[in-house]
Amino acid sequence: MFHYGGSTHCLLFRPGIQLDFVDRVKNLTPGNVLLNKRIATAQDETAPAAR
Repeated sequence: MFHYGGSTHCLLFRPGIQLDFVDRVKNLTPGNVLLNKRIATAQDETAPAAR
């Protein structure tokens, strides 16, 4: 296990992006988020609907 301890990330999204967070993030469950694990799904509400 590797704990660097200095990494902070900030994700910015343009207006019209809807984020659907996974339950662990919604409920603020304590603990580490594993590498390559989903924290949210982003959807563009301004994009035309797919056919």
